[in-house]
Amino acid sequence: MLETVEEHNIMRNYARNGRWYALIYGSYVYVSTISFTTTSLAPRILDIVFPLNTSRPIMLAYPAYYFVDENQYFYYIFLHMLLTSSVCMTGLIAHDSMFFIYIEHICGLFAVVG
Repeated sequence: MLETVEEHNIMRNYARNGRWYALIYGSYVYVSTISFTTTSLAPRILDIVFPLNTSRPIMLAYPAYYFVDENQYFYYIFLHMLLTSSVCMTGLIAHDSMFFIYIEHICGLFAVVG
């Protein structure tokens, strides 16, 4: 299929670009997901750092109904939200990364042909 060393180098460069795009995108999505999910810890941290006479309300990252006392099981609910959001984002990252790599592969083939 690829006959010369120059064609191999072109495809290798496009593969390297696709890998780099996928790595940056995956890192950005994971950091964003974790930072968004950990915003629900802010009231708990503020209760320790700057306590009020009343406790701050529980604010979860997204609405969920577990049919248990949210104050008592907050850390279990938080851990569940963190894990499920990470699992969901893993599927999204896998799909989008494959799309990036396919596009880079097609661009590399066009660069070799043209």
